[in-house]
Amino acid sequence: MIQSRTIINVADNSGAKKISCIQVKGTSKNGIGRIGDTIVASIKELKPNTTKLKRGEICKAVIIATKKKNKTFRRDYCFIWRKPCGAYK
Repeated sequence: MIQSRTIINVADNSGAKKISCIQVKGTSKNGIGRIGDTIVASIKELKPNTTKLKRGEICKAVIIATKKKNKTFRRDYCFIWRKPCGAYK
């Protein structure tokens, strides 16, 4: 479960290492994001030699994993198993 000010590891090759959640969008209750929800985030750490991104830049991301070890039921009746915490930018 991701909420505001959570530091998240990025799981893509955009050049960002860690982002901080600013706001949870999508299908969330009480500002808590789950797998598949969209968040607005700020870049906190970058990988070396990254020229396209800057620290503090605002971006959108999708939550792909959380630390909680349960399975998630989506509206289309598929299961999503959780993996180590991460988000795609």
